[in-house]
Amino acid sequence: AGFGAPKGCPEPTTVLASLHREEYMTDDATSSPLLGQSAWGLIGELTLVGGGLINFVALLRLLTVSDYGIVGSIQGIAAPAFALASMGAPFLMVRTVSRGGDRQEVWQRTLTSVIMGSLAVTVLLVILQPFILGPAALLPYALLLVSTGALAAFQELYFGLAMAIERIELGVASRIIGVGARLGGLALFAVVSDQSLTSWAWFAFVSNVIGCVAITLLLSRPFGIRFRLVHPKTWIGNARQGYGFAMNGVSEGVLDASDRPVLQNAGFAEVSGHYSAAARMVTFSYIPVLALFRVITPRIMRGGETGPNGAYRATLRLVPTFAGLGGIVSLLTFVLAPLPARLIGDSYQPSIEILRWLAIVPFIKVIQYLAGNALDAGQRQFVRLWLTLAAAGLNLTLNIIFIPRYSWRAAVTTTLIAETALLVALWGALIVLSRRGSQEPSTQEDEARTEAEHAQP
Repeated sequence: AGFGAPKGCPEPTTVLASLHREEYMTDDATSSPLLGQSAWGLIGELTLVGGGLINFVALLRLLTVSDYGIVGSIQGIAAPAFALASMGAPFLMVRTVSRGGDRQEVWQRTLTSVIMGSLAVTVLLVILQPFILGPAALLPYALLLVSTGALAAFQELYFGLAMAIERIELGVASRIIGVGARLGGLALFAVVSDQSLTSWAWFAFVSNVIGCVAITLLLSRPFGIRFRLVHPKTWIGNARQGYGFAMNGVSEGVLDASDRPVLQNAGFAEVSGHYSAAARMVTFSYIPVLALFRVITPRIMRGGETGPNGAYRATLRLVPTFAGLGGIVSLLTFVLAPLPARLIGDSYQPSIEILRWLAIVPFIKVIQYLAGNALDAGQRQFVRLWLTLAAAGLNLTLNIIFIPRYSWRAAVTTTLIAETALLVALWGALIVLSRRGSQEPSTQEDEARTEAEHAQP
């Protein structure tokens, strides 16, 4: 029903565990075998971030503040919605293929899950549009949902597969094609359109479709895969394994972006534009820091084959590096906060104060990801899920209560409260579970020794 080995057969990860058990204990973020893949990973992240940054700045200059608020709100809706649509299939693909699973079979299952789930979620969100964004136009809402959700998720599948097979250069190629198509659409929008929200929605949709087709035609053979779907029931079957990962993505999306739709729905259209701009700047600031972490994710997965204790030990070595990088990014975000507004225009001056309030978020998020992915690798994803759901529920509840009264200040405050609470909870859970896991082998050895003694004449 999922990505595991057939019943009665050993998991392919059994052999990999013995091969890599020593490797993950010695690798760190600066080890020489990792530098080549890390360099490609950094190029891939910079491609995505650079293209997104150009798109972001251009839209801020071309659209009105209120229209950009709608765009930001749709992005906030799409993130958790399409995380649910995939039912954790992209994460399962990386985990399974990196541990020796059949690439073509896993790819077909993943592709089917993402396409079927995206279709279902898109239809549902279009039906619920009046209750989510109020009077926002339906056509641009639907087009941007598909563009920023389903089509972007499809393109990122190739990068995830490249990570799993440790051929990051192929993932970089997929991102260059996708980003190039989007920037081409952006250029046409700036030159030949009336620069309305509806026009941008159409250009974004068409350019993303072109990007998906080009990636599939050009890169399927180098990846060793074929575009083929399996029976739709695969989506339901894979959900049994993947819904924990999917719900974790949903909860993270709600935690990260629920404030923007709430601001829009509460009547703060222009404030939503300022807040969306500041929040997007924060996201851009720490994405490059995650390049190394994304590349070493398969190695942490192998470390987690022995349980939370192995994942904890593999992750602990990375904490000083990533904590330092996250702290530097937060500091630079605070100090350089006025710079983006100068580049964008005076209409976004209110975003400076919001950006400085949110400057600590990169540090918090980087440390969160370390603990959260260690729990996933140690097969304790449901611990991460429930903790993230609790933080997302706290954030959403506080947003609904306080944003109508206090506008963006409530959004900032509730974000910091929920993110800090999740950081403490994730690391606390990881430490407790790793200590329990470290005690299990010794207990088993004691029991075996006792049995052997009793068996002696």
